[in-house]
Amino acid sequence: WCDAGCIPNSSSVGTRSLGLTKAKRPMFRAPALVQLPSGTLLAISDERNGSATRLLARRSSDLGRSFSPPTFIAGSNSSVEAKATGVRADMPAAVYDRVRARGVLIYQSGNYFQPDAKGSCGISQRTSPDGWRWSRATCLDAALPARLRPHPDVLSPGPGAGLQLPSGRLLFALHSSFKRAMVVWSDTGGDSWTLSRMPGPDDASVSGSECQMAAAKNGSV
Repeated sequence: WCDAGCIPNSSSVGTRSLGLTKAKRPMFRAPALVQLPSGTLLAISDERNGSATRLLARRSSDLGRSFSPPTFIAGSNSSVEAKATGVRADMPAAVYDRVRARGVLIYQSGNYFQPDAKGSCGISQRTSPDGWRWSRATCLDAALPARLRPHPDVLSPGPGAGLQLPSGRLLFALHSSFKRAMVVWSDTGGDSWTLSRMPGPDDASVSGSECQMAAAKNGSV
């Protein structure tokens, strides 16, 4: 991926220059990388262009030496549309569910410009068996509140990967704009979710932003 600081026509492995001037070149941020059972790498990132954000995916069948052209998942690349409708998608986090043989992607989709607008969804989920075909978005706001107290603290996933435990449980780390760290888990492959204890804004024991997780050999996380 090539962000606003990339050199046009860069030959670096794993980057792709868009051939635009620095002033007009979009930024690619918040990458999430998942390896499918076939060995294929699925790279998901948000493209940010002014007020517009959208999620794009690329695949690699040679361990990252080359990648497919980007494919669209969600969001909009139009700043006008984004401001008018709130359509946006960024901060992806993904994991491959070995039990149900599908990728699970959650991402921020809330309306920055009209956060309380009817129909606005703060965090959305999509699934895919192969990284090419994606399900329709499911809103997770019933389990994952998009706006926290004190207002206007905002909950967000990503960037990075989720985790699947040997039991099949899926885990994602979340964070808020007030730097509160939380975890969400699912024992149903993403059909339902449970949010961990909601820390207070001054609870330093769970302070954090854009967190990551790893599984240890002893079974702990």
